[in-house]
Amino acid sequence: MREGATAVDTVTLDGPGILTIVGKAMVASLFWYSAIFDMAAHWPAAADFVAGRGLPAPKALASAAMLFEIVAPAAFLVPRFERWAALALAAYCLLTAALFHDFWTMPLDDRGDADFHFFKNVALAGSLLLLERDRRRRPGAADSPT
Repeated sequence: MREGATAVDTVTLDGPGILTIVGKAMVASLFWYSAIFDMAAHWPAAADFVAGRGLPAPKALASAAMLFEIVAPAAFLVPRFERWAALALAAYCLLTAALFHDFWTMPLDDRGDADFHFFKNVALAGSLLLLERDRRRRPGAADSPT
């Protein structure tokens, strides 16, 4: 935050502050939806999916992924943690794209939505990196402890 600025000064209804908050909440909602409605609602199938990829401790990994998909997007909404949350979410998107949506290893008829989800994750990671870059350009960002 700029020196002498208050939280009210940095979040205005007519300025980029509200757009940043709404945009970040929209990004966060994708992760929350995945954790709740894709993973938790389909347990133990989510752990079985991880096991099917040959990863160790599939229940622990799937549980950790659900927790991450709830906590990291929440941290992304908090200015003090947004940098590290954005970078962690971007890395997570790239990791899950490579591990779980490797469409290039599948016969064309078996790809289903794997190619779409791969590129969605890559695009989301790129968006998070752009948000991080833009965060550093905001007034007062140099004063930020993150």
